[in-house]
Amino acid sequence: TVSVLPLALGAAFALAGKALGATMAYLAQGADGNEELVASYSPLVDLVKWLVPDLSRLDWREWAMYQLPPGSEVVFWAATMAVAYIVVLLVCASLLFARREFS
Repeated sequence: TVSVLPLALGAAFALAGKALGATMAYLAQGADGNEELVASYSPLVDLVKWLVPDLSRLDWREWAMYQLPPGSEVVFWAATMAVAYIVVLLVCASLLFARREFS
């Protein structure tokens, strides 16, 4: 593979993560009355929503900036989500590499 591939995939993942929230909000508000747009893109956006995790739950800068203590339930669910996503990615990677022959 090319050494630029991880950079390109990381950039695409970051772009998808940043644009997903705005796109979902636009479609949820009716897309300025364009029902055809909502009908055609809502299933695709829902699929991407399930594939791309919501990493905004792991952004705790506001609590540190304003010296607010985070709630234990919020920290628990954010950490659980992060660990679950890491486990899913590691399982997928191990399944892919199990089929590959290294010589």
